[in-house]
Order: sequence, then structure tokens, then C-alpha cells
Amino acid sequence: MTRLEFVKIITASQRGDRKAFFALYEEYFGRLSTTAFRVVRDADAAYDIVMDVILKLIGNGAWILKKLDALIRAEEERNGRKP
Repeated sequence: MTRLEFVKIITASQRGDRKAFFALYEEYFGRLSTTAFRVVRDADAAYDIVMDVILKLIGNGAWILKKLDALIRAEEERNGRKP
């Protein structure tokens, strides 16, 4: 997903587009869950954290976008992929 596509999905999600929300969920849930699980070592807590992040992302666009982008870049660098 390009950054432009990401911004479009966030914007659509903020307007209540359920399809966009599920696209966001499907794109990032796995990677965010893995990262959260590494930190808390509890699957239920990791799920709760990721859902909170996704919901806050939709409600708090700009600030959360920067934080999420930083987390994704860090994870990609750890996995040897270019951001």
C-alpha cells in the first residue's frame, strides 16, 4: 500500500466508510499485532492494543499517522525490508 493509498483509506475511514476501515484492518492488523505481542507477550493484550491504535488512528488522523508510520518503518527495517 502506498502512502497516498494509506491516507485515502484513513480519510475514508474517518468519514465512516466501513470498507475502508476493513481495508486498513486487513493491511496492518497482522504486523501491528506481531509488534505488540513482542512487547507485551500476551495475545489478548496485543489484540486490545492494536484495536485501540486502529480506532485512534481513525479518530486522531495526523498524529497517529506519524506514529503508525514510524512503527511500520521500524518493523520493516527489523525484517530487512525497505520502508
